[in-house]
Amino acid sequence: MINNMIHHDPASHLIKDWTVNLTEIRSAKGDLYDRDFSISKLDSSGRPMNEHFHSLIEAIEFAQGLDGDKSSPWIIAESMAAQAKTYYFRYENDRA
Repeated sequence: MINNMIHHDPASHLIKDWTVNLTEIRSAKGDLYDRDFSISKLDSSGRPMNEHFHSLIEAIEFAQGLDGDKSSPWIIAESMAAQAKTYYFRYENDRA
């Protein structure tokens, strides 16, 4: 079953130097198999740094804490949810 999985990156948000990512792995039928919340950026040598989290809010708050961003993490999460909804709406329409 793992051979039929499709990797999606439906949403991301930039918080200063960090990018918060929502990544999903779905079956060919569209069933959710796994979801990953992470933050990433390049270090001073140009190598990628990644941290993975159990929830989207946790990832957003961690990135904000590193860069001193005081905006509401819930507004960012809502924005990313809207991005993901738009992504899948377009994805399903392209498949039809």
